[in-house]
Amino acid sequence: MPVPPPIDRIPDVADPSFAQKNRSDSSAEASCCGSRTTGSPKMPSSPDSTECTCGFTSPIDPEEAKLHDFSQRFNRWLTYGQSIALVAIAIATLVGIGLSIWEMVGKETVGLGDLLMLFLYIEILSMVKGGALGTREIPIHTPIALAIVAVARYIVVDVEHLKPLYMFLTSASILVLVLALWIVRRIVKKNDRL
Repeated sequence: MPVPPPIDRIPDVADPSFAQKNRSDSSAEASCCGSRTTGSPKMPSSPDSTECTCGFTSPIDPEEAKLHDFSQRFNRWLTYGQSIALVAIAIATLVGIGLSIWEMVGKETVGLGDLLMLFLYIEILSMVKGGALGTREIPIHTPIALAIVAVARYIVVDVEHLKPLYMFLTSASILVLVLALWIVRRIVKKNDRL
């Protein structure tokens, strides 16, 4: 096993200004994300690398810096697109809730299908809230629970039009979704304990 060199022989540890002297001015003042650093740039971990404000350490190779800059911009635009889509989904869901309530008031009756539809709207809003305000990730159990309620609503609303075999298969799909939800929750609980 090779022995590492003594600390005083590593150039940027022995002389921290070594890395700054051996980098070009453009790479010293520009981070790999394309943003200019203010004040003195972060000291790189080695003379042949630059450290970005996002914590990414890359070689001074301009092609890699361009690629990282592009990926940062692309990620930012995807986040903007996701936010716009979440706002559109939230608005459409609120309109759907309003129309469902208006329809129930017009009929002067509230059925189980109507309540399940409102529950679906509320679940969609909770997914939007989790995506926008949470970790920007939608937990897998939420769409599974939505699917269970959607299939149950389908059975409740169209019960007189379903043939027995089709109703059995639709009910079996609910069972499969419930089992999937149970497995996912057990895995999440097991991972939380670790």
